[in-house]
Amino acid sequence: CRRFAASLVKSGFEGPLVFEWDRLWFGDLEPPEKILPGAAKSLFGWIAEAMVTRGTGSAAAASTRR
Repeated sequence: CRRFAASLVKSGFEGPLVFEWDRLWFGDLEPPEKILPGAAKSLFGWIAEAMVTRGTGSAAAASTRR
């Protein structure tokens, strides 16, 4: 997922990045309240890293964009 997020940034993609939690299909997964905050933090962090590498912004600014 990290490489995919970085490739989106490097390509100039500015659309939404969606993370799905298929709990409906896999009932034994943790509830979304436990998983999604950490997943969002990881996604924003990966995007921020890629933006800094690409030279399009600071990691701090990128990690707060929603």
